[in-house]
Formats: sequence, C-alpha cells, structure tokens
Amino acid sequence: MDIGNGLGKLNGKSINVSEKGLNLVKKHISQFGDIPENQAMINRIESALKNGQPITGADASFYMHEVAEATMMQKGRVSAMTK
Repeated sequence: MDIGNGLGKLNGKSINVSEKGLNLVKKHISQFGDIPENQAMINRIESALKNGQPITGADASFYMHEVAEATMMQKGRVSAMTK
C-alpha cells in the first residue's frame, strides 16, 4: 500500500508566498507562544519570499494549513480548542 509522503494535495506542488499571507501566519501562530519549530518554518518561508522563490513540501503544508486555520478562526469557524 502506497500512502505517499503525507502532503496530500500539496504533493509535488509549489506555493508562492505573499507578504499578506506570511503576516497572517505570523500573527496567527504568535498566540501559541515561542515554538522553535514554528520559527524555523517562518524563517524558511521568509527567505523564500525575500528571494522570490516558491515553497514546497512541509513548508508549503505548514503555510497553507496556518493560513486556512487563521482565516477560519477569524470567521469563527474554529474554536479555541486548537490553541
């Protein structure tokens, strides 16, 4: 059974980061405190944005997940249980 690499629809895809999206992610994850793994992801995503490069793999998955979660929370669709 081939279960892939866990990236689902993002497998093999690249994502262009926007300043607006990155700021949304940074604001969203700031509520969870200083988590080194999150900061490492943010650092890589910031570097990609600065260099005009798309993100892939785990960085793309993290970015898209956090953008979606932040957007849903703003619309009241995700409870505080995710904190």
